[in-house]
Amino acid sequence: MKYFATLAALATTAFAQGVFIGAPAANSDVYPGQWITVEVEQPIYIQNVDNIALVLAVAQCPQNGCNDDPIGTIVYQGPYSSSGSGIHGSPFQNISVAIPSTVTVGSQVSLSTTFFALVGASLETYTDKSFVPLNVVHGP
Repeated sequence: MKYFATLAALATTAFAQGVFIGAPAANSDVYPGQWITVEVEQPIYIQNVDNIALVLAVAQCPQNGCNDDPIGTIVYQGPYSSSGSGIHGSPFQNISVAIPSTVTVGSQVSLSTTFFALVGASLETYTDKSFVPLNVVHGP
């Protein structure tokens, strides 16, 4: 029983080290070529986290639903530095990106994050992926 409790605690700690998209909300409407502000939030950790890089990408979703694979078109790659308090109360960074003009109106796309960090006293490598589905509509 102690084994499972320890395993659950480690899994929770590992899960809590990533970032997530605070905005736009899942199933928000976007259009090809539109510039949007992505709020990437990072929960506060009890251990050391040295943020290395963040990648934001947009991929056309398959018919069976969105996910974070494949990564799609990279719309941002660079440093990540969270501060302040975002929509969900976590430190955040706002990043402006353009929805690729090649996405299909009437479909869904996956806006995904891929996050790279060094974690803990021994600075172990850590990667994390998350995504939100967005609806592609006609522009203004």
